[in-house]
Amino acid sequence: LWVAGGNDNNNISNIVYSNDGKSWRHVLNFPFGTGLCRSITLNNGKWIAGGDDSGNLANIWLSSNGMDWEKGKGKSFGTNKGSCQTVVCTKK
Repeated sequence: LWVAGGNDNNNISNIVYSNDGKSWRHVLNFPFGTGLCRSITLNNGKWIAGGDDSGNLANIWLSSNGMDWEKGKGKSFGTNKGSCQTVVCTKK
């Protein structure tokens, strides 16, 4: 599965996925509202996306299949406005 996030020239943001890298579909429950998905990575079968929501609050979202997303628990970046710019996973 291929997963990508970003925004178009109208600043409409989304996460898209593809089984073949050619035909892409939008996720139905875009996790960042009108905010931006800024980074996505895969680690041990879990997709992790970072960005900011419609209130410009930094968020981390998780998915087991790249199509259905749930918000990470806790306040990883506090309550101030900002954005998660990079997500990196390493195996130990």
